[in-house]
Amino acid sequence: MKLETQRSFHPLRLGGDTLEKTSLEVMEAVLWAHSISRSSLLGRMGCSKSKLGSVVAELLDAGLLEEVGLTSSSGGRKAEMLCINPHLGVLLAVDLGATHLSMALLNPNLEVLCHHHEALDVRLGPSAGMARIKAVLKLLLAQQGLSRLSILA
Repeated sequence: MKLETQRSFHPLRLGGDTLEKTSLEVMEAVLWAHSISRSSLLGRMGCSKSKLGSVVAELLDAGLLEEVGLTSSSGGRKAEMLCINPHLGVLLAVDLGATHLSMALLNPNLEVLCHHHEALDVRLGPSAGMARIKAVLKLLLAQQGLSRLSILA
């Protein structure tokens, strides 16, 4: 398996490897489902059960996915649920309006970890806006005990 990263300092240190198409599709399906069983994933993927099993095993081994518990049983064996590893890093969301600045850090499962909102007049210019974004980013990262290297996107 190959993992594509945009920055060489990615916390998993997986280098310049590239995820193959099926692995990317699995990651995307798990992301939008938030958590999903292998059987539900198989229904969405259109690949063989053995191919999906192999890809999921590689993603689990790489620390990109994690198993998060069992589903309720519908008569058969309970299915193990998969989700994106929430400890991969954080995503930064910025909303800069004409009169405000809102920022949030999210985990890779799109759950808000912390949020900040303040009044900000864009007529002050781009350098004032960027200075506030940088300052609030430092604040949000400090609140979570994280560094800039934790930011995935």
